[in-house]
Amino acid sequence: ERSLSNITSEFGAHLSGEMVELSPRQIEIANMVKNGMTSKEIAEIMHLALKTVETQRNRIRKKLGISRHATNLVSYLQNVS
Repeated sequence: ERSLSNITSEFGAHLSGEMVELSPRQIEIANMVKNGMTSKEIAEIMHLALKTVETQRNRIRKKLGISRHATNLVSYLQNVS
């Protein structure tokens, strides 16, 4: 429930903006990553395969433009307004 309310938050709005265009599922996963959850924890909560969460994390990194950088996804998301 908390994750869903964050989709409409400023964080969710920024991540779904014109330049980034994350899907609602990707915003939900990004929010969980931002809150320090591991891929395994996210997979268990969302009833997804671990590989699915890892793939979504990679797609999020690509859409944010940090896929080829040494930038940590958690740190990046925690610094997003």
